[in-house]
Amino acid sequence: MRVPAFALSLALSVPALGQSPEPMGAEQPVLPRTDPTTWSKNGWKQIKWGMGPGDVKAALKLPDLIFEIDLGEAHVYEATYPESIFNQNVKVSLHFVGGTKLNLVVLQPRVGLGFDDRELKPRLERNCEQWGHAVFDALKSQYGEPTECNEVPWPTRSCRFRESSLGLKVFYTLNFVRPCESKVTYADLAPIERREADERQKEAKKL
Repeated sequence: MRVPAFALSLALSVPALGQSPEPMGAEQPVLPRTDPTTWSKNGWKQIKWGMGPGDVKAALKLPDLIFEIDLGEAHVYEATYPESIFNQNVKVSLHFVGGTKLNLVVLQPRVGLGFDDRELKPRLERNCEQWGHAVFDALKSQYGEPTECNEVPWPTRSCRFRESSLGLKVFYTLNFVRPCESKVTYADLAPIERREADERQKEAKKL
């Protein structure tokens, strides 16, 4: 039986850690958008590769989407995903090549400030580990067996899934030492396939 990748339930959006709520009436920054004719037909959920931050904010309904960091080749924006995933609030990080074109989506549990509480920390870590295993099972149900997994499952378990029909490459990482750092990453498959083809050509020239 085919099941959805994630069982989703409605959850309240919360401010990013360390982020103060915007004062009432504060002017929101205008986020870059891109020409819809340049978007890929593939993507994740309601978003398409090549969308700008403003397009993604509208499509996923992310009122708290904020610029986080400039990585040089890409700008990273973050928000709380508007629905819980396996009973966890989730941070979504969105990478935009050149600051304008979406090519990477990262989902990670958002554990909250109580994580520093010694009594609460073990339960939160256990919840995060359960989240990681539930996500892995859901990915297998959605995309089949992973195309690649690391041989040694400690301290992390990393697997890759490829879904060519959806233009996705999915990277899954479960961190056994810091389970709340576990994550699932959706990447635009097209540039990955181009890079792999270039590498094959370079190797072929050596023969």
